[in-house]
Amino acid sequence: MNLTNGRHDELWRLLEAVCEDELAPAQVARLEELLLADREARRFYLDYIGLHGSLYWDTAVGSDGEAGESPVVGQAAGVPSRVVNDPKLAAPATATGSARGAPRRRAFHRAAAAAVAVLVALGAAVVVFRVQLRDDGHGPAMADRAGPDAPGDPRPPDAAHPEAIPAPPSDVPPSDHQPFTLPGDRRDSGAGQSPVIAAAPGGPAVPAPSPVLPAPRARVAPGSVEAVVAVVNERLRAGWRDVVVEPSPQADDSEWIRRVYLDLVGQIPPADDVERFLDDRRPAVVKRAELIDRLLDEPAYVRHWTTVMTNLLIGRSLDRDVNRPALEKFFRDSFAANRPWNEIAADLVAAEGPDDENGAATFLIAHLNNQAVPATAITARIFLGVQVGCMQCHDHPLNRDWKQEQFWALNSLFKQTKVERTFAVDPRSGRRAERTELVSLPVGDLTYFETPRGVVKAVTPEFFDQPIDPGPEVNRRRELARLMFDGPQPLAARAIVNRLWAHFFGYGFTRPVDDMGPHNPPTHPELLADLADRFVESGYDLQALMRWITRCDAYHLTSRAAAGNAADLPDTGEPPAFSRMYLKPMTAEQLYDSVLVATRADLAAGSSWESVSRRRQEWLQQFVHAFDTEENDEATHFEGTIPQALVMMNGDLVRTAVASDRGTFFAQVAADRTSDVEKIRKLCLAALSRYPTERELRAIRGLVRTAAAQSVRTGRDPQAATIDCLRDVFWACLNSSEFRLVH
Repeated sequence: MNLTNGRHDELWRLLEAVCEDELAPAQVARLEELLLADREARRFYLDYIGLHGSLYWDTAVGSDGEAGESPVVGQAAGVPSRVVNDPKLAAPATATGSARGAPRRRAFHRAAAAAVAVLVALGAAVVVFRVQLRDDGHGPAMADRAGPDAPGDPRPPDAAHPEAIPAPPSDVPPSDHQPFTLPGDRRDSGAGQSPVIAAAPGGPAVPAPSPVLPAPRARVAPGSVEAVVAVVNERLRAGWRDVVVEPSPQADDSEWIRRVYLDLVGQIPPADDVERFLDDRRPAVVKRAELIDRLLDEPAYVRHWTTVMTNLLIGRSLDRDVNRPALEKFFRDSFAANRPWNEIAADLVAAEGPDDENGAATFLIAHLNNQAVPATAITARIFLGVQVGCMQCHDHPLNRDWKQEQFWALNSLFKQTKVERTFAVDPRSGRRAERTELVSLPVGDLTYFETPRGVVKAVTPEFFDQPIDPGPEVNRRRELARLMFDGPQPLAARAIVNRLWAHFFGYGFTRPVDDMGPHNPPTHPELLADLADRFVESGYDLQALMRWITRCDAYHLTSRAAAGNAADLPDTGEPPAFSRMYLKPMTAEQLYDSVLVATRADLAAGSSWESVSRRRQEWLQQFVHAFDTEENDEATHFEGTIPQALVMMNGDLVRTAVASDRGTFFAQVAADRTSDVEKIRKLCLAALSRYPTERELRAIRGLVRTAAAQSVRTGRDPQAATIDCLRDVFWACLNSSEFRLVH
């Protein structure tokens, strides 16, 4: 942390007081001051609260209960109040619960203190991957782009520097949005806040009976893309003027095509595609828009976004007892049909039935443990963009109007749900196999929780401040699926817009991207509101939203910082201005698939589909680091750890990729009867999606000549020495920062 030791100790004491519900008003103000003033303090707070929740449930609830089950402790029907304090309605066990609670909490805090101390100590030993910058500090190594003056670039000036994307009209009307308040926030959100967006369209898609969703609207018309993009551009330019920055120049075709391939289809472009794109003399705005449309129709788009959403919902680990293939099939079918987001989300939240028949049920099956606390927290975080996990134990420390009872009222929406495991005979194999099913129970029980002071309270179901009929005949998860997209300000529209913007730019309008609210205002409130409005009007069309983002001017800027935007450094904690494209590491899947695209290692002699699939899973597990939290978090980007670096440098895949085995791209290039210069150009184009600069070409040719000359003196075949040198060059490209980063 950047805090001094004294302030660090002060923060620690305040957080302990939060968990014990012993904060005085002056201490609340001091905690807000510390958290709002320091990003590292906020990160420490979130880590502390996450650990608090995990240890609390391991200690207080135990792990021997069946996932998804909760006792029926009372009937909610007819209970008029959200928080029920009447002793007559309390569960029989609550008489002793408070007496047991004090020593249990003391044990928890001792464990929490020890565990957090270990985490803090280990933090000093974490190897952090840092981008290797060029000597001038403006970009990753080998990131120079060949311009029209570089002899190594054969393209004419108009191809190397395509026409700038036309500026949108500057007469975009000002936003008429009102300041927004989240459900449950009963105070003004402050100037500059943007509204949560208007009513949600879409049709029912949940297995019968389906949640009641608003009537669908017409999907967005193709002709409206330019109008939406013009508004986005104007909002961004207004932001640049406000913070006094100038945007970086437009990215050249090589940089941009690599970026859009990685973001939309999850892999670098094949060398042939890059070559055709660079040779296309049409204006950049035309050919780039055409490429975006083509990629959105590619099977690779469906595969990539299936992976993105599956990982987001259940992670990558194969150790967990969930039906990952079933959820992948659900997303694959959804993205192939471009189903509206409100239908997809409703299916996931209100799913019922066996996971092998309804893959959407896999999401809640994976998280319906510990009295549905993980399901509550992750549903709010992913679909609504709000972090309520800390509220399971105490009121929100940064928003006085978000109370602990609101978490448990939301949690009660999952209390009718149970995970059942049965056995069935597979008709194809005749074998008896286990089957997991998500079942909704017709019960109307209250939900009980314990405050930090040991007081047991009961709540009736609510979606933030919107009450839900507590009767057993009402399916609460169906009501949740409806309310997420209901009313004039659906949270779910803003949440997915913010998340997708972060996917393409590396940063969202809030940080973290899933912690939206009055305590964490967006950097561009009008832009977020405009995009969410248009997204709702489009019928929750995900492809339309992606098209607007990838067509806007900011997405076409280079990743190199310029003199006019040197202060736009969100990695230091500053709010992003989006005046350039920020570097972001590839995911494990992007890295693996990009290596295959560049090298064609999957086509090597002896390779089969089964071996490639098995190798992919082995590769991914090298990059998966799971955190033992109640939301099953994990880190899966390339973070530069020693094991990850060794996988890239010496792993089987890379060794196969740079070998001369029949079928690989390198073997093909090595066997070509072309000049060494042409071979070097092909290798760079395949790995880096660009031709080498004159400086790089001159240096590599020098290495090749030196290797050939040394082979003559040692009696070795000069051709073999040249191939070995080219192999080293290709290996260096695959292990460079430029290859591993999205820029």
